Amino acid sequence: MIAVALVAVWCGWNLHQVRVREATLRYIEPQGARVDQGEAKPWRRLPFMWSFFGARPISEIELPSDHFDAMDCAAIARLFPESIVSVYSVPGGTGEGLREP
Repeated sequence: MIAVALVAVWCGWNLHQVRVREATLRYIEPQGARVDQGEAKPWRRLPFMWSFFGARPISEIELPSDHFDAMDCAAIARLFPESIVSVYSVPGGTGEGLREP
């Protein structure tokens, strides 16, 4: 019984992460983020359960510096482990030249 509960919690957490990813994409794209969908490098792939729950692989995300800074870049990189997430310079932006590998 405990094992079933643990598996259910684990599946629920993974589904939550997929939904947060989708919400993040819906937020950052209108802000000027460049999102390249597609297969990432083999060593930077999407977790299996996220794929199972419908997450799309994203190879690269570029965030405009007028809306996003290094902390945003790091938070988004945690949600997209298969992606290269960076901030591109926009005149007057806050995160000019920042890059998160």
